[in-house]
Amino acid sequence: MALTMDNNSIIYVADYGNNRIVSCSLTNTVIKVIIPYNPSGDRGTYVVTPISIQYDPNTYSLVIAQQMGYNVIRWSLNSTTTSWTLIAGSASSELSGTSRTLFNQVCYTVIDQFGHTYVVDCYNQRIQYYLGDLIQGRTIAGVIQASGNNTYLFNYPTTLTYDSKMNLYVADSNNSRIQKFLQLTPI
Repeated sequence: MALTMDNNSIIYVADYGNNRIVSCSLTNTVIKVIIPYNPSGDRGTYVVTPISIQYDPNTYSLVIAQQMGYNVIRWSLNSTTTSWTLIAGSASSELSGTSRTLFNQVCYTVIDQFGHTYVVDCYNQRIQYYLGDLIQGRTIAGVIQASGNNTYLFNYPTTLTYDSKMNLYVADSNNSRIQKFLQLTPI
């Protein structure tokens, strides 16, 4: 579903359909399972529907959005890692919602150069912003559970990016448009 690459040319894949994270090197085609699916184990040791993945060079980790896991997590790439840490959402894969701490289907996540996290909360029709790894976010675009086609509303946002001036661009899927939000200022 999604992929990212680290500074050593290792590709990491969010294998959505198989509920796992795998990797391979550009010089070696051997697939290595980084996070296997094991629902009988501790919830912090496996992923559920990983839909977005980003390598974070500042922390040597992977940031993973779990669509039906209703959260965004960090998986350290050091060799002793056996579980993830929560960045945003619920640690349980059964808890969705509309509060500052809960999501209703995550579609995408990205971390900016300041270490802040942006989450596309598709079914809640909003973009959430998290300062560092704080658990409570704030809505910076969209209106919770209000879909529409004016400049303040989304109809199923799916992904985002930002440019060098910190302008935010959001793919507003069911409105068939890209929305631009001017100069985000990190707080």
